[in-house]
Amino acid sequence: MKKLRIGVVGLGGIAQKAWLPVLAAASDWTLQGAWSPTRAKALPICESWRIPYADSLSSLAASCDAVFVHSSTASHFDVVSTLLNAGVHVCVDKPLAENLRDAERLVELAARKKLTLMVGFNRRFAPLYGELKTQLATAASLRMDKHRSNSVGPHDLYFTLLDDYLHVVDTALWLSGGKASLDGGTLLTNDAGEMLFAE
Repeated sequence: MKKLRIGVVGLGGIAQKAWLPVLAAASDWTLQGAWSPTRAKALPICESWRIPYADSLSSLAASCDAVFVHSSTASHFDVVSTLLNAGVHVCVDKPLAENLRDAERLVELAARKKLTLMVGFNRRFAPLYGELKTQLATAASLRMDKHRSNSVGPHDLYFTLLDDYLHVVDTALWLSGGKASLDGGTLLTNDAGEMLFAE
């Protein structure tokens, strides 16, 4: 059986600490290469993981069956649409896109091309959350709390909701079988627009 040919786009902190150790160590696929628009930063990372560096996104796509996308949220629409149009399956870090319309366009494109498009909400795969889900078969209500050690900033509310708090929302939806509704909520920011509190 032919091994899947896997690629990686984006080699920042999340890719280095969470994804590359798994992708580089597994033998179920071949890690074909990686691409990042910042070549000078990418080359030493590729060398340390012994991953070939692709000269372009299109050359990476041409050599892969599937690609993991760990680039900035602002780049997701362009990167993911390029990969899907090249006939490549995609697993992209959350959020799928910066706005609902772009996310819908990517979902429609994947469906039209008959390709898998997965958004990596990693909490769904954490063993303790899996145990909790089996115990919540008929929960009447669910409250999720998120506590951060560095609490405030340096990002604005929009960034924090999309980049960080989205895990809480997705986990609540997943734990409830997709049937959760928000009955009320509060968002509190400081004068700089940074989130202090969300409920």
